[in-house]
Amino acid sequence: MDTLFNNNLFFVYLFACIAIVNYSALKESQKILLIYLMTFGLAFLNILDFGMSVIFLTLSTFIYLEFLSNDNEKQIIIVKFGYKLLDYLFIIIFQYYVCWIIVSLMLIYFRENMQKNPDIKLLLEFGVEPISISMSFISIIVFVICVNKITAQKFKLKSIDTVITDYFSTNPIYKRPHADFDFLFFEMLSDMEDRTYFERKETYSFLSFEFIIIKGRQLGYNFTNWSKRVTKSFHYLRRSKNIRGYSTLEMQLMRMLFVESGYNKKIVRKIFELVYTKIFLKSLKNFYEANIYEYRSEYKEYLLFIYFNNTNTKIAGKNFGSMKSVFPDKAIKKWSKEELFVVCVGLPYRNLTIEEILLIYKDNIATYGLSEKEIEKIFKSIESRE
Repeated sequence: MDTLFNNNLFFVYLFACIAIVNYSALKESQKILLIYLMTFGLAFLNILDFGMSVIFLTLSTFIYLEFLSNDNEKQIIIVKFGYKLLDYLFIIIFQYYVCWIIVSLMLIYFRENMQKNPDIKLLLEFGVEPISISMSFISIIVFVICVNKITAQKFKLKSIDTVITDYFSTNPIYKRPHADFDFLFFEMLSDMEDRTYFERKETYSFLSFEFIIIKGRQLGYNFTNWSKRVTKSFHYLRRSKNIRGYSTLEMQLMRMLFVESGYNKKIVRKIFELVYTKIFLKSLKNFYEANIYEYRSEYKEYLLFIYFNNTNTKIAGKNFGSMKSVFPDKAIKKWSKEELFVVCVGLPYRNLTIEEILLIYKDNIATYGLSEKEIEKIFKSIESRE
C-alpha cells in the first residue's frame, strides 16, 4: 500500500477529487472546502510538500470550477482560456479565499524546514519540538479561518446558469424585445449615466484607453498621438471628479445581474465589475455571433433592455427593485419622456430634492425638451406614495 501511495500520489489525489466532485448532494463551496481539507491534510502529514500541494490544489480547483462544475452555461458561453483563467482567479481568491490555505501550507513548509535544519539559532534556544508544535497549531488556526470564510462567504456571485435563466432566456435577443423601445429611451439613459456607451465598440469598463479617449474628447481633450494619449489619460485619471467611483452602464448591469451577497464590499465588487464586464459581456456577444443569432448587431440596445427591466433606482427617498417597478401599471415603452427622466435621475441613488434635480440636470431637460412642471408633478406623486 505504501508503494502504491508513494508512486501514484497524483492518481490517488485525482481519484479523491473525482469522488468529491461527483457527490451531487454537496454544494460547490462544500466541494471546494473538501478539496482544501484533503490538500491540507496531505501536507500536514508530510505526504505532499509545499510545491506539490499548491500545484495539486490549483489544478484540481481550476479544472473543477471551469470544466466540471454544474454551471452548464459557463461551459457554453465562456470558452476562451484567458477568460476562464480570469474567472478562476477571481472566484478562487475573492469567493473561496485560496490565499488563506496557501498561508497555512507555507506554515507547514516552514515547520518541516525547521525540523530539517536544527542549526537555526531560534531552534537551538527554544528547541525543535516546541517550535514545530507551535507552527502546526498556527497552520491549523489559519486553515480554520479559511473554512469559516468559505462557509460565511461575505461576497458571493450567482452562477452564469442562474443569470442566463433569470434575465436572458425569458427575453432572448433573437426575439428582439428591445424593438418596442423608442431609441430615445436608450439615448437619454446613456446621456445621463454613461455618455460613452454607444461610442465604445470593444470595451465595457472605464479601465481602457477607448473609454478614457472618448471621455477625454467629450471633456475637450485633444488626443493627437500615443504619447499625448498616455499623458492625458493619467491626467484624466487623477481628476477624481471625472470618475467619481465611475461605473459604465455595463458595470452597473453586471453588479445587478451577478452579485448575490456582499454588495457593500466595494473594493471586491469594483474588481468584479472590471473583470466580468470583459469576461461575461464579451463572451456572450461572441456566443451570439458564433451562433449567428438574429439582431446580434443590436447587442448594445439589447443590454439596455435588460438594464431597464432589472436595475434598481431610488426616487424621492423610495427604493425600487427595478426601474420598471416605478410605474407598475404602465409598460416601460409607454412612459413619457418626463417619466423616463425621473426614473433615470434615481439611478445614482442620491437623495435629491426636486429643486436640486431641476438644477443639476437642466442641460438634459433642455436637450430633450422636457417639461419642468410635468417632472415636478411626477416626482411629487412618487414622493406621496406610502
